Amino acid sequence: MNGRRDKITVIGTICMDSSGLLPMVILKGDRVQDNWFFWNGWTDHKKSFQYLEDFFSPGTCTAIKAGEGSQFHILSFDEHSSHVTGEYLFYYVQNGIIPFHLLAYITHRLQLLDIA
Repeated sequence: MNGRRDKITVIGTICMDSSGLLPMVILKGDRVQDNWFFWNGWTDHKKSFQYLEDFFSPGTCTAIKAGEGSQFHILSFDEHSSHVTGEYLFYYVQNGIIPFHLLAYITHRLQLLDIA
């Protein structure tokens, strides 16, 4: 390996019953289809809202329609400010999503997905 490394971002959802929704992978790139990549490999307001609309809501709505879940879903997220804009809050209310804002760096202590 030449020592050059790029980061990617994966946005995913894990449910309380250990099932999950399809992840959204954000890669760095600029010479392929624009909708495949984001210029820096990180998430931002646009990409995280896209995940909410295209991955989270359809997956949870399918569970609701099948009678497998509650009418409401809790969405926990980190300190990224884009999750609490007016656009997000309106979307949460319209889609039965209860936002749960975790304090900065708390996920490192809680290890939410550590089942060992």
